[in-house]
Amino acid sequence: MTSPSMGRVLWLALILSLGVNLFLGGFVLRGVLDPPRGPPPPSIDRVIDRMTGYLPEADAAILRAVFEARRAEVEAQERSGRALHKAVAQALRQDPFDPEALAAAFARMDAHMMALHGSMQAIIVEATTHMSPEGRRGLARFRP
Repeated sequence: MTSPSMGRVLWLALILSLGVNLFLGGFVLRGVLDPPRGPPPPSIDRVIDRMTGYLPEADAAILRAVFEARRAEVEAQERSGRALHKAVAQALRQDPFDPEALAAAFARMDAHMMALHGSMQAIIVEATTHMSPEGRRGLARFRP
């Protein structure tokens, strides 16, 4: 037989246990319903910074100067890329779902990525025409 004070302790322990379980269950459900997202893709600035890590200082300065000359163009492309990501997400959320709208959003995203890659390639081509052979070999070792 349990004493009245022991009954209250057990009742309190039960309530506390239930509260802890609900709290932990909330974390589990959040992970299932809203899984953590990975890190965003690196900015173009960060990519350029990583690339310059493979270069002698003089060649790094060349790459930075060419990039700075085209910064406005690349930043505009980055902004439009964020808008296109939102358009893809919107197409996925549409109800009723329209697969043609999603395909069109992906096609716009593909065209945008090709243009952005083209801009980055043009920056690299222009910069490497002024770099030393050592700098070009350094870029050859770079992995995005």
